[in-house]
Amino acid sequence: MWRSRSIRAGRRCWRGSRGSWPSSCERRIASARGTRKAEALLAFLALPIGRAHPRDKLTALLWDDVPRPPARARLRQALFAIRSALEGPDPPPLRLENDTVALDPQAITADVADFERLAAGADCDSWRAAAALYHGDLLAGIAPRETPFESWLLAERERLHERALQTLAKLLDAERRRDDADAAIQAELARGRELAGTETAESHYREALEAADRLGLAPVAAECRSALAALARSA
Repeated sequence: MWRSRSIRAGRRCWRGSRGSWPSSCERRIASARGTRKAEALLAFLALPIGRAHPRDKLTALLWDDVPRPPARARLRQALFAIRSALEGPDPPPLRLENDTVALDPQAITADVADFERLAAGADCDSWRAAAALYHGDLLAGIAPRETPFESWLLAERERLHERALQTLAKLLDAERRRDDADAAIQAELARGRELAGTETAESHYREALEAADRLGLAPVAAECRSALAALARSA
């Protein structure tokens, strides 16, 4: 995971890995029975934020070996710990409606959501920022041994790892193409300088200018425009 998986509520940042919560949040969650289950539950609700889950689904995920009434009671304890830890923002991050539980996307966000949004971007800056957010296995510090949760966690780890690899591949490919294009631009500039004062020089500078504008290479584009202006003055 994100070695320091974070969930942000309002202006505060809550760390989702065991041992890395801010002290106030850690004390509140630790005050309830089953601290690791509360952290695991919060992580599950955050992937993705906004999806509503039936309470029976959550008890089956984290208390599958416990009879239904005590499992529901433990779920209530975990929800109380989460609600207390995230108290403050308006609207409240934890949304309890009828028999479902969700996190409000208007009140809370998480680094996984940021990673997926950036990885889905269409430019190198987004992919580079996504790569900077990924540091290894998801939720490395949270490991309740319930089989349903472990199965979900392993699937999410694999999915996000694959997404990270795809993002890095796109970034490397784009930068390789950019390097190739930059080399071609430099060749056009060099040829234009060699042919300074001739009509052929203008075509080389225009080729370089078009490519520089397309790639956002402002200094190179400025040099091309200056050279073209000089050629126009000398014509």
